[in-house]
Amino acid sequence: MEKLKAASPEAQSADLVAGNIEQLKALFPELLTEGKDGVAESHRGSRRLFG
Repeated sequence: MEKLKAASPEAQSADLVAGNIEQLKALFPELLTEGKDGVAESHRGSRRLFG
């Protein structure tokens, strides 16, 4: 068995936040927008969805 190094892909944790954001985009595409700093919540979209 080979020893894992910290930088190896097998030693890295899954990016759970990115996975959750992708699921939200799939369920509610109007809720999230791409901004200059990455993904952001659309206030208009949330008002339309949730009142």
